Amino acid sequence: MLLSTRQMAYLGLLLAICEVFLYMSAVLSINTLALLFLASCCVGIACILTSAGKGGVFFLASLILGFFLIPNRLYLLTYAGLSIYILILEGLQPRMLMKYPVWSVWLVKLGFFNVIYIPILIFAPQLIYSGDLPSWMMVGLVLIGNIIMVVFDSLYLRLENKFGARIQALARRR
Repeated sequence: MLLSTRQMAYLGLLLAICEVFLYMSAVLSINTLALLFLASCCVGIACILTSAGKGGVFFLASLILGFFLIPNRLYLLTYAGLSIYILILEGLQPRMLMKYPVWSVWLVKLGFFNVIYIPILIFAPQLIYSGDLPSWMMVGLVLIGNIIMVVFDSLYLRLENKFGARIQALARRR
């Protein structure tokens, strides 16, 4: 099913907001991770307004547009990781929570994160830390990364619980 004109207009405005957050994260040197989090929340809002599949198309559009607009590509890589996580969260978590206990859903989330994060630490540590990484620091970075992921996940779910119904109601109102 194609998008209605109302959905297309909302997604276009949401894409503009997303790109503003991405550009601000690359230009401003403070609160970079918070701005990237807000930009990736736009992908979640796109999923709430339409579906996870159309949210994926929104993500690809924001990634392509960001590639041409954002001066620092490293921030775009971080945004891509956060947004892919949100797409998986929006696509799989509702179905998984109906069938499996909450602890198993958290195991899947942490497993997915670590499958991506640990190879980055091993093969491209310069993306996270400049200089040589001793083994004790790598273990610390794995722990800190998992803590940040849990905080990111809980913040996103709280925002979705608080504002998700409002966003859907606003989009359906005429």
